Amino acid sequence: MLFACNQSNDKSHIEYYKNGNKKVSSQIVNNKKNGVTIFYYDNGIVESLENYINDTINGEIFSFYPNGVLQQKSIMNMGISDGPAYAFYPNGSIKEYRNWIKGNKEGYGEDYWGKDGLIKAVYFSQHDTLTYERLFDSSGVVIKTQGKVPLETNSKVN
Repeated sequence: MLFACNQSNDKSHIEYYKNGNKKVSSQIVNNKKNGVTIFYYDNGIVESLENYINDTINGEIFSFYPNGVLQQKSIMNMGISDGPAYAFYPNGSIKEYRNWIKGNKEGYGEDYWGKDGLIKAVYFSQHDTLTYERLFDSSGVVIKTQGKVPLETNSKVN
């Protein structure tokens, strides 16, 4: 493989907090972010990791709580949510799951109670419209159901 690179157009960009810790680190090519950009809290812990192509966010995105625990994980396709997205509580347990297709919530999703990981709600969306939901109390008992159960056999909500 042969790679050509114009060194004068490529540079690292680093910003710092007043305390001397890094604030942001990115690679600039032709005056646009390209590659991984890392944002930091003022204590030096990574706040988020984002990938860019020509200044457009693209690929897996990770954000973290100030203590370094993963807060969110998602996928962007040239600036549009596209794929599974997860959110986590500060203790590391899962908070929610959603699926995105071309910027729309699509298919199965769920929310969880924080302390014990029990499911709080299940959802099903089509074209960014909620078509079904089932809500649970903190002991796992169904307290509300509305909408039509999806016809998909693997939807998890049947």
